[in-house]
Amino acid sequence: MPTLSVYMPYTSVNSTQSSLSSGQVLIRKFNSIEDVIKDGRNQMKTIMKENSIPGTVIGFSINGTNVWTEGFGYTDVENDVITHKDSIWRLASISKPLTSALIGRLMDKKLIDLNHDIHTYLSPDFYPYKTFNGSAVNITVREVMSHMAGLHFSNFPEDFVHVFRAVNVSQTIAQFKDEKLLSKPNTKWSYSNYGYQMVGAIIEAVLNSTYDKEIEKMFRQLNMNSTFVEKREAIYKHRPQYYTNTTKLEKSDIVDELVTYEGNWPAGGIIATASDLLRFGNAMISANNGKQKDFLSKETVKELWTPETIGKIKPIELGKDDYAKGWFVTNIPESDPYPYKTIILHSGGLSGTSTWLILFPKQNIVGVAFANRGVTYDGRNQMKEMMEKQSIPGTVIGFSINGTNVWTEGFGYTDVENDVTTHKDSVWRLCSISKSLTSALIGRLMDKKLIDLNHDIHTYLSPDFYPYKTFNGSAVNITVREVMAHLAGLGDVKFLSEKTVKELWTPETIGKIKPKDWIQHLGPFEYAKAWFIKTIAESDPYPYKTIMWHGGNLDGVTTMLLLFPKQNIVGVVFTNKELREDCVEFTLVYGIYTLSVGIVYGPQDWAVVMQPL
Repeated sequence: MPTLSVYMPYTSVNSTQSSLSSGQVLIRKFNSIEDVIKDGRNQMKTIMKENSIPGTVIGFSINGTNVWTEGFGYTDVENDVITHKDSIWRLASISKPLTSALIGRLMDKKLIDLNHDIHTYLSPDFYPYKTFNGSAVNITVREVMSHMAGLHFSNFPEDFVHVFRAVNVSQTIAQFKDEKLLSKPNTKWSYSNYGYQMVGAIIEAVLNSTYDKEIEKMFRQLNMNSTFVEKREAIYKHRPQYYTNTTKLEKSDIVDELVTYEGNWPAGGIIATASDLLRFGNAMISANNGKQKDFLSKETVKELWTPETIGKIKPIELGKDDYAKGWFVTNIPESDPYPYKTIILHSGGLSGTSTWLILFPKQNIVGVAFANRGVTYDGRNQMKEMMEKQSIPGTVIGFSINGTNVWTEGFGYTDVENDVTTHKDSVWRLCSISKSLTSALIGRLMDKKLIDLNHDIHTYLSPDFYPYKTFNGSAVNITVREVMAHLAGLGDVKFLSEKTVKELWTPETIGKIKPKDWIQHLGPFEYAKAWFIKTIAESDPYPYKTIMWHGGNLDGVTTMLLLFPKQNIVGVVFTNKELREDCVEFTLVYGIYTLSVGIVYGPQDWAVVMQPL
């Protein structure tokens, strides 16, 4: 009997496997597909129990044949409704690949060209021409589909505050049409549901029809007879209830019902069964192999799957993935032992649903997973998941609001050899955060008129101690201001005067040369006297416009101190593992995500809402 080798997914949802690095592959041997499915059932039950997931559907196909589709748990906890394998699920953002396919069909008919400006299809009265930094810019269909157009940043649930009943997608574009662009088109990746709202409007303009009619024509051609744009008032057999789980299982926020809003259909408003979504994935692979030209041409699939983010500014959370036109693309290096080198995928999430569609085109494998528990997680679980992913032994995290310590907690181990668990009051090496403390001491001497930042350092140090310097043959002065970096002095004026804190927080790098690799990792930033400063544009939906921070790392230590001065919030993160390349990701991204807990929802609710910079 032949032996089947099952390679665990590159990023596995199973917590016992997610700690594998990209250089490791877990291979499990099975005698048959039936044994694989049996093992999969056991794993799924364990995952659901560990993550308090009420109901799931999982399915996959090999070479176009559906080999396993099964429901687990409950789609309606209150009424003990067991999950049916043909439950019709909210796909959330998996709607984008479906919308992308419809654009592809119009490309094959020569009705849409990705390189054309959107105003080839939309009048400037409908959506005005845009400028960036005072210069006129074009926005192409390609840029909109790849989230490279600088359009309105997705902000859930705020984007749904002014929802109204419309007759089509196009009627909903006016909501954000007068916003300024967030970035120059084709320079920076910024995820935009509004962008796919725009794609839907382009489809309606080109076909002189409505998005729902045209997308459902495509579904029926593919025999996806249980896939629809969701309409709240309609009756769909086996439609689940949706849940969230922060400290206890609850029904999802009422805002989730607004995905049935016409404007959201192209970005996140489609519902489908797992079997139908497998059909779609197989149709994409088949078309990519030139075997389903009546759906899409091979050339068009290749275009839709070609990444647009290579060499562009990408947020850290995108990692090593790239984005094409409605699809994430992962290319695994040849040196990596993981055997599937090309992965095409999209996920979806709302407060009450999580979905996943993954294609391995070269192996002709399609996988689908649905869960009726959403994407908001409590801060503790997020920290544990992040530590496991990064193989971090121990961490301390804490933050305060309005001067009150609302959360300080240790995770993992400070001493792995002796099983010493991390205490919240563990004394940690601060590394470069020491600079911020030193800056505060300088500030106290400034308040006593003992130090002036504008004085040459030789006002205080003899040339025997530190010699005078020249540059290119000319004598130069070095001031205390120039030597220093920056610290905050929030709170008591007896510690530092307001004037001194303002001076310590005034950037010194504006207009100066900064390392390109730092800008690539951090985005736009400035440096004052021992503090990094990030100022968020008023047009950006991220609510905290001024962020002060300093991180530090040595062999075995990574630290982070983060301030939101206007909100009077302070956050601290320590970990006893050095994260060199990942240091910025850990300190800035995870720091901001985790430490902004409670700002929107209140400190009593530990739901972390992903609001990347």
